[in-house]
Parts: sequence; structure tokens; C-alpha cells
Amino acid sequence: MADAPLLNEYKLEFVLRRLPQTLLGGLNLKLGYEAPFYVYVLQIVVWLVPWVVSAAFTLATELGGLSILISSIVCGSAHLYFAYHHSAVSNIPPKNLTASQNLRQLLADDDEILFLSCFSFTTFNFVIPPKKPLFRPNILFHSVFSGLLCGFGVFYTLPSFLASLYNTSTGVAVAIYIFSWVSICIAQYPLTAGGVPPEVAVYRSVDPYELASLSRCLHICIVYAMNVVLIFDPRFQTTNQVLHILLLFLPLVWLYGLLPPTDALIFWLVEQLHVFALGGSPMATGLRLMLAFFLSGMVLLGASFIASVQALVIFSAAFGFVLSTDVVSFILALSYRSFSHFTSKISLIIVAWHIAVLAPGVIVAIVVVYFRQNFTSGIKLGFQIAFIALYVVGKVLQDVQKVYFLFGIFRNCLYPTSYTSMVTFMKRKKILRIFGFVHFILSRGINPLLMTAYLSAFLLSSSQLPSFFAALVTIHAYRVVWQRSNNALLIFSVVAVVDLISSSSSAVAPFFSPSYLGERLLVADIFVDRVVRFVENLWFACSLLVSSYWDTKQRRKSSLGILIINLLFFPIVLGTIGVASILSAPLLPLFTLPIFLVGFPRHSAFWPQTPGKAGASTCADTVYYAQMAPEIAKQVATATYLGSTVTIGSCTNLPFFLVRSQDKSVWIQTLESGYSYASYSVKGLELQETSCHALEATRLDDACQAAFEPGDQHKTNPFPLLSSVTPVDTVYISSYSDAKNSLTGIIDNPKAIQQYHRDFVKSMVWLLIPKNDAKVQPQKPNTFELVDHYKTSSPHPSQTSVDDILSSRPNSTRSVVVKNARNTDGSTTSLGSLLSSEDRFKLAERNTRRPVPQLKPPGLIDNDEDWENESGFSDSGFGLPALQPKIAGNTNGGEQHVIYTGIKENLTSHVFLLIYFLNNELTPYLHLFDRSWYLHVTSSLDDPGELNASGMEEDKLMEISRSLVLGGYFIVNNPTHLGASHLGKVFMGDIPWSPQLDWLEKNPELYDLVLQAHRVSIKLMYDRVAMGTTDLAEDEDFEETMTSLRELQSDWFIGVESSADWKAAVEKQVPSLFSLSHGDSSNSFSARVLTRRPVEAHITHVSPSSVRSIWSNLSMELLYATNDDEERFSIQAHQSLIRNLTVQAADPPLGYPIFSSKPMYVSTL
Repeated sequence: MADAPLLNEYKLEFVLRRLPQTLLGGLNLKLGYEAPFYVYVLQIVVWLVPWVVSAAFTLATELGGLSILISSIVCGSAHLYFAYHHSAVSNIPPKNLTASQNLRQLLADDDEILFLSCFSFTTFNFVIPPKKPLFRPNILFHSVFSGLLCGFGVFYTLPSFLASLYNTSTGVAVAIYIFSWVSICIAQYPLTAGGVPPEVAVYRSVDPYELASLSRCLHICIVYAMNVVLIFDPRFQTTNQVLHILLLFLPLVWLYGLLPPTDALIFWLVEQLHVFALGGSPMATGLRLMLAFFLSGMVLLGASFIASVQALVIFSAAFGFVLSTDVVSFILALSYRSFSHFTSKISLIIVAWHIAVLAPGVIVAIVVVYFRQNFTSGIKLGFQIAFIALYVVGKVLQDVQKVYFLFGIFRNCLYPTSYTSMVTFMKRKKILRIFGFVHFILSRGINPLLMTAYLSAFLLSSSQLPSFFAALVTIHAYRVVWQRSNNALLIFSVVAVVDLISSSSSAVAPFFSPSYLGERLLVADIFVDRVVRFVENLWFACSLLVSSYWDTKQRRKSSLGILIINLLFFPIVLGTIGVASILSAPLLPLFTLPIFLVGFPRHSAFWPQTPGKAGASTCADTVYYAQMAPEIAKQVATATYLGSTVTIGSCTNLPFFLVRSQDKSVWIQTLESGYSYASYSVKGLELQETSCHALEATRLDDACQAAFEPGDQHKTNPFPLLSSVTPVDTVYISSYSDAKNSLTGIIDNPKAIQQYHRDFVKSMVWLLIPKNDAKVQPQKPNTFELVDHYKTSSPHPSQTSVDDILSSRPNSTRSVVVKNARNTDGSTTSLGSLLSSEDRFKLAERNTRRPVPQLKPPGLIDNDEDWENESGFSDSGFGLPALQPKIAGNTNGGEQHVIYTGIKENLTSHVFLLIYFLNNELTPYLHLFDRSWYLHVTSSLDDPGELNASGMEEDKLMEISRSLVLGGYFIVNNPTHLGASHLGKVFMGDIPWSPQLDWLEKNPELYDLVLQAHRVSIKLMYDRVAMGTTDLAEDEDFEETMTSLRELQSDWFIGVESSADWKAAVEKQVPSLFSLSHGDSSNSFSARVLTRRPVEAHITHVSPSSVRSIWSNLSMELLYATNDDEERFSIQAHQSLIRNLTVQAADPPLGYPIFSSKPMYVSTL
């Protein structure tokens, strides 16, 4: 079997053309099609202009005695003018192109440009492309940065300065000067020429503000800044020398993709300072990160002016707790004027808990700091031993709640052995919850107070104040105690162990001086995070390397060679892993092969956009993920605070979870965590029927089955070492269990169909007649128009007043309004709206109809009779019968009747529609309307007397109801389309056309009622067949039928899955849903029943290093190499690393989840 392609031939050629562009800053010297030579010459000239101009000023400074300051200013101003002038000209639209020239451009290929001449507008626009029109001020910004870059470059690369810096000869200084300006020209070219050079370190798929054009300039400006620092502090001379050399190799570093773009660099730098300098947590969004960093900075600024140890300790203890809570959401709610909505989510218990914790914390800090002179070294030793013991106890309490312990290898004997019985499972879990509650009390109450007391006694000395650095380490220490309690205990334990070791031998860790506790805690915080990242990156590299050869499905022709190279150059691989860990950057496996690079550093959220902002690929299953997402997030947050999902370093290296519930896969990314709250991004993954997706989902199911239903076989984890997924816990969530059954043998069951016709009429009566709260509302008299006679010579009937037909007219002007007749969207329908006013009901005396024998309902055909002879229907069908005044002029020789009913056109008037039918087409089916059922339904009204209060006689109302019910029945059950497929199509809203259907569609309320009656009847038929009660009973129990209908009304939604009403019902969490679907391949209908009940959800932990590494390669592969081949190697199934699922969980447009939530902030109290 041939290997899956890494890059196809077309993409390979495209990447080979892009690499020189990346190296030279966008200079396009390899177009892929024939172009005039002057195109390349002009690009090179524009690229060399900064170097030529700066060289002139450098010579004037070195040889002519011109001041370096003047040279830098004039050179920078010249480049500013050059960049602004050319960018402004390139944005002027052309006005002198002829029609033939425009036509030639339009007929050219998409990737090919027709150059008309050396000085044509097309050539100029290619050499200096215009800036994006969305943000034209970037012309000025880019020009200013171009001037700063080139102007300061004259000073920074002055040969005499370089010679003195390295104490070397002029020749070496000139060589450094030349290569330095190569880097400067590469960084300057994107600022002059519009467009962004193709960067390997690409961050955004769309860059409307062209921030990426500033990235290389920003990198060089950071190098420049160190030269400015050297002027004030000569101690940084060695650093300056290193940075001068680094400037020479920046083009290779840019080609490698190590340095991040501007926005990614800012977010990463701010997050590192916020987490490790100020003791905070990674934040969910860029806005929250900037706001949290600003608030922490203001607190630090205030603390740096405090000269008293007692005041600084109390100040830091109070604000350390406040900043660890969700104070950012509180401020954003005030700024967005949604404070009332924010406070509505906060309960008094949460407020009381925060006060109950804050008050003891501040009191402990006050008491201890005032009596700190009494704390001896023996007490300090007791604190350190307590920290180590508490960390060990906490780790045991965490592992005892997980299904696996000791690095996920051995199964926990205390964990329930089966989840099939929810009652038994929850009883066993209650025991484990005790351990979780103890862990919660320790981590959220006792441990922080103990660490606060330790800090208040031994952190500061009065000789250190006032000091910015002392304030920094104090704020960091007191905040990390509350913000990251579990991680803080590990940091304190590490410091305690090192302190105990160094106290016996100062040569072990001389930099850990006992007088600098705050500095030791800050260093330990960074050290623990980097070590955890290094171990995880090393595990990922080893897993990918081993599986690439030992897994036959992952083995390629080059696998053995790559394995040998990695073993031979293992120190380099280890160094690459170390650099990635130190920079907190992802380890990038090129095309997910074991060829490891260092991805550019980025913040923990990884993606540039706010989670949930990028539109997901929605489908029919999206609504189910939206319904279950909040509860899953709540369960994961609760499990985290109880300790069952906590891992080492998970407070800074935020974890990922994959929840498997039935056939659904939910991806959860932790975005932010603090005291009593956490933030998650929840994504729903589509169950695709591809081999890649199914293979990984099956592996995930096998791992969960082995963990949570082990039997007697699995006492250890069957996938312990090379798998990136580790089962952690099982919880129960309120979600929909899905059951699909074929309707073969149900919808085509003759007895069931016969019962269906009876159920349709009964359901229609039940939906039409009021169930409760019938009210009488006043209404103005209505004007009616009726047909007087029918002339054969005229296709249109003449009109006359209703007074010619009405034998009497009641004085009452009220109409009956009936509530709770349901339609498809769950709203109520009033009978009064369908029938207008009681005035239409008192008509002339009805003609006597001749009796005819009853016929069986349509759809039941005897084998010995022809269908057309049996049906008794004409193609014209039958419309809604209401009242039947006699009409002359029947050409068929029989009596013809007109059916009247009313439709509201506005609030004050009604118009009557008429439909003709033959009398012998109506009367055979009147037996379907059961008078006893009608009386039973009306007797169930809360106040049956309301109907009589309207002045309407019971018999008249029954006649009207029968007319509407049978009319709807005959329209839906069109005799020319009857059959099993017809029932399914009507359920899905596909009613066969007839003239009467046009009439029905003009009354939406009645249309919805008829359609809902049909759907309810199908559901009743489904239940009868399932229970084996399809035989027609002579004495039907009306109360039982009524109970079934009431249950369907209150606890069920019956409709079509693709409708908006179905989605609304799921969002409202209706207990049960019923729908039909049609299989195109099998050409049969199936029923889908969704029932909301507690459903098991298996929580698995996914390795963060594996996820970020795969995402890093995905970003490079799609955004730089544009390798979107669906058969590429990097998207193939990898059972150990769940590569396909991880790719799907990436943010759109790179990933394709079917549901992506906004950041969900969950309170854990």
C-alpha cells in the first residue's frame, strides 16, 4: 500500500516558490510563469534602496565626520518619505487603462499577471502592491516604522561601533555590517511593499490590518532596544554582543518560524508576565488577559510604594484573594451595562463563601505579621514538613477518585466496576465524593490559610522596603496561594525540599538563600511549569517516534531512516524539546512526522480569535451539543475542584478533556481557572463515517470500556504509555438518549393503519376542542358573503348577503376562544380564530341528506377489489365541510354542496372561501367522527358552561367541529396518494397537492392543527404496534386515550428534526421527542425517539503537549503550505494520539467542529 502523501506535486511546487519569498521578506523572484526581466530588476531595486541610502550616510559619518545622530535622523526621514510616497501612489486606482487592456487582464489566469510595460500601472502594483483598503492608516504606520528601522539601523550597524564592541578589525566589522543590513532590508521590504510576506510562523488566517508586516520590524526593534539599555548599564555588553550576532541570523530564524508575529508575541509576553510574575492564570480571551494584567499591574504599582512590612502583607493578602476571583467578569459587566444580568447569576451562598474565606485570610495575615518575631526556625521547619505532607495527602486524594492511579497505569480498586446500573454506580461514587470533599476543604480552605501564615511570617524583612521587586514577589506569592492552590502547594513543597537540602549543604543550591523566600517561590513557579512541559514534550516525542515505526498503520518507507536519525542526533532533539519547553512553545512535528521543530510561542488559548467566535460547521446534531454543553462544563469543573481531573501543573499548562457520551464526542479546553470558578471552551465533534474518524472513536470507546467496565480482565490500563488519552472519571449528565427503529412492519401494518384513521379524527377533536380556561371574548359583528346560486355559464358564483341564507341571527356578538389546541411549534390555537364568529353558524335549515352505507377508511383495500372502484373519491377531492346550503345547477345530476369556513384577513373582517364537493363523497366517512368521543372531550373542560354562555348550541358546535375535523382528514388523507410512504411524507410536511390544500394553507392555524393531528396519530400508531395493541376494541377506553394524548401534549414534541421547532424543543429540554426520517438508500422510513434522562459521560484527559503540537503543525501546514488535501498524511487516523479528532477540534477554518461554544464561566461553589 502506497504511503499517504505529505504534499502533492502542485503544493510542493507552490511551497518551493514560497520559501525564497519567506527568506527575502516577500521578494518574489520565482513567479511560476514567464515575466519580463524588468519585473525582477525593479523588485531588487526597491529591496536595496534602504541599504544604498544608509550606506551613503554611513560613509558620510565614518569618513566625512557627519554626526551619527544627524545621519540617523536624516536617513530615517528619507526612508519614511520613500515608503509613504510609494505606498500612497500604489493605492491610487488606475484611470488610463483601455477596454482591451482590461479585457486582457480579465481573461488572464488567476495566478498570472499580464505586464504591459516597464512603467505600467500593473507593473508598479506588482512591485509595490497596494495596502489593504480596510485599514488605510497602516500606510502611515508602516512608513513611520520604516523610518525608525532604517534610521536607527545606521547607528546600530556603524562599523566603528561594531569594531569597538567586539574589539576586532574593521574587516570583520564591515562583514557584520553587510549581513546586518541584509536582515534590515528583509524586515523593511514588507513595510514599503503592500501585502504580507508568507510567514512560516503564521498566526491568523486573515490579517485585515496587516499586522504581520510589522512582525520582522518589531523583532529587530527589540534587538535595538538592548543597545539603548547598554548606554545606561554597561553590564549588558555581553547580551548586546549576542544580539548583534543574532541580527545576522534573523533571516534563518524567520524561515524556521521560531519568532512569533506581533499580536501573538504581545499576548504570549503579557500572559507569561501575568502568570509567573504576578501569580495569575492564563485568561480565556485577549481582552480579559489585558484587563487582568492591567488590574494586577495597578495593584503592584500601589504595593511598590508601601514601606511597612505589616501594611504590604495585609495589602497583598487582601488583593491576592480578590484578584484570584472572577473580578474581570464583574468589571466587564459594569462596562457593558449588564450588571443586573451578572448579579442574577450570583447566589448569596457564593458571596457568603467568599467573605467567609477572605476574612480569615486577612485576619491570619494580620495576626501572624504582627507576631512574626516569635516564629522561630523550628516553626518554619514545621511549616515546610506540613507542606510536603499536605501535598502527598492531596495527591492521594486526587488519585483515589480516578479510575487509574500512579501515572494512569493501575486501576483503582475503590472505583466502581460498572456504570450500567446508575444506582449502584452512584452509591459507590458517594464514597469517593467524601475524599473529594476532603480535598476541596484542604485545597480551598486549609492549605491557602496555612501558606498565608507561612508567608506572613517569613516572606519579608523591613530592610527590603520600599522596593518594586519586593512588592512583585509579595504580590506573586499571596496571589498564587489563592489563584492556583494545588500548584502553589507543589511550589511551596519544592522550595521546602530545596531549603532542607541546602540547609545541610549550601553548595547544593547556593542561589536559594534563606533570606529571599519570595524570589525562591517565583523561580520555583517557573521551574515547575517548565519541567512539566519538558516531560510532556519528551513523552510526545517518544510516543510519536516509537509509534511511527512500530505501528504498522503509521509506518512509512522513511520511518526507519527517521528513527535512526533521531537516535543519532538525540542530543539535538533533546535540545529542541528543551528550547520549546523553556519558551512555553509547542513542539512542532513536521507533517506530524517525528521531525521536530520549535513552534513559535503563543498564549495558552492557542487560537487568535475568541473561542466560539469562528462559526462552526453546524448540522442537525449541533443543537444536542448546545443542550449538553453547560452541564458537561459544570461536571468537569466540579470534578476538577474535587480533584479527580487534577494533574501536575494543570493550573499553568491548562488541560484538555475529551468526553465520550453515547455516540457523541465533546472536546473541552480549559481556558482559565481561579478561586471558585473556571472557564471552558466546549466543542462538539461530528461522528463521521470515515475510516479515520471511526477508527479513533473506536479506540476511545475501547479505552473507556476497559477502564469503566473492566470485568476480571483489566486490572491495569491496556493503553498506558503511548496513548495521549487517559480515562479519568465517569459522570451522569441530563441529556437525550437516542433510539432509532425502522418503521417496516409498523407504518404498513393494515390493522395499525385502520386504527390510525380513527386516531387522526380523535386527535383532531382533542386538539381543536378547548382543554381548559375557555374564555368568552367580545367581538364586533362580522359581514359575510355567501353564494346564492351557481350558473353553468359563469365560472364564478355570484355573491349575496348572508341575510338571504341565515334563518335567524343571535343577538350575542361574542365568539368562543379555545386555548391549548396545540400546533406544531407548541403554541396554542383558538377555535374562535378558525371559526370567526357564531354568526356564521346559524344558517338556513340544512337539506336532508340521503343515507348511505358506511365505507371503511381509505388506505384499506381488499385484495379482490380494484382500488379505483373501492375508493369512491374523485380527483377533485374534498375540502373542509362546515355548513351545506343547497346550490342549483349541478351538472352531474346529483346534489352539490358548498363548504364554508372563515379565515381572518385582519382583525375586523372575515372572508369566506367555498369549495364544492359531491354529497356522496362526504357522507360515507361521517362515521369516523365519534360523537361519544366528542362529548367526552367537551366534558373534560374546566368549565363546560362557557360554551353555552356564548349563545351557541351544543349540536351546532359539534357540527362545526365535525366539519373542520373531517375536512382536515380528507385533505391529508388524499385517496390518490394513500399508503405507507404517504403517511411518512405527510408527517414530514409533504402533503400531496389538491385544490383543497391551497385552501387549507391559507389558514396557517388550521393547517398546523391538521398536521399536528396527523403526527400525533402516527405516534399513537407507533406506540400501539410496539405494545402489541393494534386490534380494534369494541369498547375503547376514552380515559386511557385521553391520558395518552395529555402525556403527548405535556411531555413530548412530535415533529421534524430539521425544523426550528425541533431545535427550540431541545433547547427547552422537552422530556421526549419523536420524529420520522427517510433513508434514501433503503427507501424506508425510520422513527427516532429522544428521551431526556441521566446519560453516562466518560471523561478522558488528553495530553496538552500532543494537542498543541498537532495544532501547531496544522496551522503551519494549512496556512503556509496551504496543504488542504483530504488524503494528506497529517490528517490520517492515529489511534495513540487521536490525530484526526484533534484536527477536527481545532478552531475554524482549520478545524471543523459542528458546535463551538463561547467561553463558559462556571462557578464551582
